[in-house]
Amino acid sequence: MLVEMHERETISDVEAKLAKASKLEAKLKGIAAKALLKGDYNKALAAIAACGGILYDLNQKYTDAELEDYLLVVSAELVDFSEPWKEHEAPVVLYYDRFGLDLRGLAIANLDSILANGYRLHYVTSEHARGKQPHIGKVLDNPLAVIHYIDFTCSYMDCIDDLASVFREVQPTFAYIYTMPDDVVGISVFNALAGKCTRALPDLTDHAFWLGVNSFDFCLNNRDMGQGIERFERRIPREKLLRSAGPSLYVIEDADGGAWPFDPAEHPYVFSGGSLYKTLGGPGNAYYRIVDHIVSEHEDIVFWYAGEGDASEIEKLQARYPGRIFHTEERSDFYQIIEGCILYLNTYPMFGGMMMRYAARAGKIPVTLRHDSDADGILRDQAAAQVEYDTVDELLDDIDLLLTDPEYRNEREAKLEGCVVMPEEYARYVKMLIEEHRTEYPCHFEPQDTTSFRSEFLERFDIRAAKANYIARRQNFSLLPVFPSVFAGKAFKKVIRSN
Repeated sequence: MLVEMHERETISDVEAKLAKASKLEAKLKGIAAKALLKGDYNKALAAIAACGGILYDLNQKYTDAELEDYLLVVSAELVDFSEPWKEHEAPVVLYYDRFGLDLRGLAIANLDSILANGYRLHYVTSEHARGKQPHIGKVLDNPLAVIHYIDFTCSYMDCIDDLASVFREVQPTFAYIYTMPDDVVGISVFNALAGKCTRALPDLTDHAFWLGVNSFDFCLNNRDMGQGIERFERRIPREKLLRSAGPSLYVIEDADGGAWPFDPAEHPYVFSGGSLYKTLGGPGNAYYRIVDHIVSEHEDIVFWYAGEGDASEIEKLQARYPGRIFHTEERSDFYQIIEGCILYLNTYPMFGGMMMRYAARAGKIPVTLRHDSDADGILRDQAAAQVEYDTVDELLDDIDLLLTDPEYRNEREAKLEGCVVMPEEYARYVKMLIEEHRTEYPCHFEPQDTTSFRSEFLERFDIRAAKANYIARRQNFSLLPVFPSVFAGKAFKKVIRSN
């Protein structure tokens, strides 16, 4: 009886959370619709961006036709590309990178491959990234490359004007939109580029909601899961979907991340990394159960996690095992750290795809607890590589063998040969994409059951945090009269933190 009551309460809590989120979604859409009718595009874009960000955090659907229609209205009203586009003798590529990161993600490998093919390249990113991308800076130190910075803290309309001006100046033949799920600026401009240049969107966020289904001619993905969601959930036309090569990995051989927290000559170690939210939740707190087992059963091993976020769970283990568990921020020398580890432990319940690839590139087994089919297709011939486990107990038994039997570990590491795409192959893929608008990799479209995956997003969803993160932004000041308490609460927390 008590179990049944608890289940009913849990269901009730979930339903209440969904109801509140749906009410907030409807409210933001109503604000956007009214603002569009009045020609108040900054307010409309603020509401659309806030709604898109909240739907990304909630992740109960993969697209929203109403928001996409609003963005098409904005594009038609604010972006004018009616002047004839000049013809170029050779491809001119514009790479729009809203993230502005350095080594993380897909940008640096894509930029390197574009230049390797001899194309002229215009790289557009945030003013916030200026001086913070030393490795991308080295790649772009090339006579074929030009960098454009845009201040994305300005009003939405000013940002759209600035980005559109870059396109009018460059008039590229091919443009990448590499962006965030709620980037109404980039999407508004790319929507308006239809017919002016070929647009490609690398689907970095294939597992979750994003805005921008009208912003590309080709959507690029190398995973069955991602292509299934694109086709059957986002309803993207088949002719717009291309199978990508899978990311090439840009390796900095001489990266210097500073002092290590321990001496690796004295302490063999297991490494893991990425945003810490990827390790939280899941049945039985599985990720931290695995870490606990590693350090408790193997007294000579230490564990190192590099990444930002909620460190409460890892701090509990640090208190239990002093001097055995280390947590640092993300480091530029992460590849060298992977090269020196015994094993790489993938995050769970959300996997780390890029880190999984880097581990395989370094010849270190990326031990991965299977979570439905989320991580399928990250490595080439992934099943043959034998890096995934169906249960925690199965994984722990194999970790024990891998940590204690070097010969067995070497045999398993040999299976990683050829699992990742190398730069030469990736450059060939980029050339075919840009010049022929096709790839040599076959697409796979199968419906994906993401019910369990989405339920975990719902469990983690915090509507107060989502409001603070996506509504109470500087660019969204026009929403202050509608959400005064949200802005006030965020301002109060900022004052408390500064004191």
